[in-house]
Amino acid sequence: MNIPQTPFSSDDAVAEQAMAWFARLRADTVSEQQRVEFAAWLAADPAHQHAYQSVQDFWVNPDFTELLAEAKLSTVPVKPPSRLRWQPPMLLAMAASVLLMVCVSPNWHCWQADYCTDVGETRRVSLADGSEITLNSDTTLNVVYHDNLRQIELISGEAYFSVQRNPDQPFLVASHFANTRVLGTRFLVRQDPHSDTVTVISGVVEVSGKSQPPIKLHADEQINVGSQAANTVQRVGASNAVAWLKGHALFDNAPLPEVLAELDRYRHGAILLSNSQLNTLKVSGRFNIADTDHALRALQETLPVRISYISPWLVVVY
Repeated sequence: MNIPQTPFSSDDAVAEQAMAWFARLRADTVSEQQRVEFAAWLAADPAHQHAYQSVQDFWVNPDFTELLAEAKLSTVPVKPPSRLRWQPPMLLAMAASVLLMVCVSPNWHCWQADYCTDVGETRRVSLADGSEITLNSDTTLNVVYHDNLRQIELISGEAYFSVQRNPDQPFLVASHFANTRVLGTRFLVRQDPHSDTVTVISGVVEVSGKSQPPIKLHADEQINVGSQAANTVQRVGASNAVAWLKGHALFDNAPLPEVLAELDRYRHGAILLSNSQLNTLKVSGRFNIADTDHALRALQETLPVRISYISPWLVVVY
């Protein structure tokens, strides 16, 4: 298959504007005012016209649509906001949802959060009681302190907590599926689409949820809490779980889809794995999450895979 390469000859800023307009104009909620603004943008510069035409041509490129048709796995749960109903064809809708995720709504949770990070960014926050929180890539959370409770709401992403002990004011992290209650300890909470993962580095925490009765976790223990049946506690290597604090992702015989999904957390856009036969490939090693392009090149050099950069925001592994 002749997979198309980056279609844009204009600079990235103009290309991103063109992609954003392309996504907006295909939403049922597009207004007449937005159409007027688009017409003005298009007429303002020949480079705008060229970039927009490139986007149109790219998303209907037969090689690209064939590639999407073969795709069995997207390592990113790409889903447009529910208020938008994308017009057919379905492949164009899938591509447009990638556009929308990248160009229109980067970390849309930020507006309702006390603290947040962009994709690829980490941030350390010192709280009033001496506790510290380190936010991983694309993470948002709220902090509320009461007289008898220190409460954190993890809205999205992953965070590492180093909590100062205070028996009179327990520390509670509420995520989508799990509640994690501690006095003083170090632990991680990660929120994924269908479950929350709690990993203890030191000390003891109590984890509960709608389908998870309260259970205590000790150092080097982890639990996944979802909407279904309760899960069992697992022994894990805590060093792997906190590797991102030092700028790395560690893998030990991990499936390729899991590795790609992890790398994708630290880059804008999406990584698509187009061939389900590659799911059985295993990866071991340490990768720099600040340079995911280098990590992808390393995978291409050590595994029977090829990688194409379709645009600055879309990478295809096949």
